[in-house]
Amino acid sequence: MKAVIFDFDGTIADSFPFTYEIVKELAPKYGYESLSKQEIESLRELPFREIVRKYRIGPIKLFRMTLDAHSANASRIDRIALFPDLAATLARLREDGFCLAIMSSNSKRNIVKFLKKHNIEFFEEIETSLSLFGKSKKLRKIIRRLRLRSEDVIYVGDEVRDIEAAREAGIKIVSVTWGYNTADSLQKKNSLIADDVAELATIIEKTFK
Repeated sequence: MKAVIFDFDGTIADSFPFTYEIVKELAPKYGYESLSKQEIESLRELPFREIVRKYRIGPIKLFRMTLDAHSANASRIDRIALFPDLAATLARLREDGFCLAIMSSNSKRNIVKFLKKHNIEFFEEIETSLSLFGKSKKLRKIIRRLRLRSEDVIYVGDEVRDIEAAREAGIKIVSVTWGYNTADSLQKKNSLIADDVAELATIIEKTFK
């Protein structure tokens, strides 16, 4: 069986436009000055690990910030859009016999609500992690649970940390340029790049031929 595992935020859900709102809401609680939209946009060039180092965010603070971000996302989930043409592509992949799954650092509750709202409940597995750097373990967990072979799995994500997680898990990775990290930052780490949904579908199909 061939499988495609998707990241959620920035890959399926167009949640980046709400980043400024959430940062503005949470920054004072954690002792940071609110960033401007331009400053937040500039952070798209950086891998998440560098952002954590830049703002000296320790493990405990990062964990608490993640929980708060989940709550902030939950209050906005009805306003977050699905990327154009993705619903049809997901349906096509499912019809072609691909097993579809999600691995995300968002909460399962947020993800399930979003999928139901947009009528894209095509996924056999939804795995989440509160650790923003624990994706590789969760990817391997999905592979074991669905009894997949690593060579038959591809992960689709929008961040450098998605690339790192996929490689640690020993699976292929396609990076999409419509999410959080910029195309330039992704291209430095990965050769499989999709600039639109049609190109993503083509890459997936060619990879498994």
